[in-house]
Amino acid sequence: KVTTPYVMLADNDDFPIVTGQETAIKFLENNDDYVGCNGKISGLAISPDDSKPYGNHVMFLPYYCSTMDKPVLLNQDSALDRIKSFLTNFNSIYYSIFRTESLKKTLSSLEEKNFSDLGIHELFFSYSQLSQGKIQHIPEVTYIRQKGSSQAATSQKSWIDRLFYTDWLVDLNKALKDISISISKNEKLNEQQVQEKLYKDFVEKQKTRFIPNTFYILHNWKLFFNCDNLKILFSYKFFRLLPSFVSTITYYFLKNRCPKKELSAVVSTVLGENNA
Repeated sequence: KVTTPYVMLADNDDFPIVTGQETAIKFLENNDDYVGCNGKISGLAISPDDSKPYGNHVMFLPYYCSTMDKPVLLNQDSALDRIKSFLTNFNSIYYSIFRTESLKKTLSSLEEKNFSDLGIHELFFSYSQLSQGKIQHIPEVTYIRQKGSSQAATSQKSWIDRLFYTDWLVDLNKALKDISISISKNEKLNEQQVQEKLYKDFVEKQKTRFIPNTFYILHNWKLFFNCDNLKILFSYKFFRLLPSFVSTITYYFLKNRCPKKELSAVVSTVLGENNA
């Protein structure tokens, strides 16, 4: 049972960076209108087999994925504006430091609703937190995620399957209904208008999911041909060829963003030195 005023969700193959988290907590202590605070999320991969828990070499990445590296403003006074900004400039808030009472409220609602679709589960989680308050982003590393070792929680069905053969639409309407009740109550707005706004913004964001893959790539060409993404892709290639060299270089660069002591502890863990 959590008894601390702040809490963070973490996967069992990832590494919280305490120094960055302490900065996030200090921010929350000084800003009561914020329910969460997150920082930069770096990544790591191991060699020779990144699907295994341990390896012989480790490559650090400046970020786990591009959507977890860009700072997104979620500090608007209106919950609807925060949710709109979240949808427009997606940046996962899942690994934020949250106020415990806020997260308890969200998780309790999730347990009660028991959504059948994982995507709606994640959507409701983010909407619920954003409906309760602002979320800050700090420029420090607070978390390092390991690539290749995660397991999928569920197989992702096609949009046709989800629309016609599952309870996806029922789950979506149930989620938006609950969030609209919360926002309208907190901000004294018309519940029906809030729900219509939430639905409209959600549908607008999902439009590109229904177009053919070729057009989707053209529509999102900046995502696929982003220089930072290409650099990480080439880093992977070099890591396979020269693991020891790339491991040393990437450790040096990330050392400027993380305390050396914490980074060394991560290295010892993924190389299995703490399990010898």
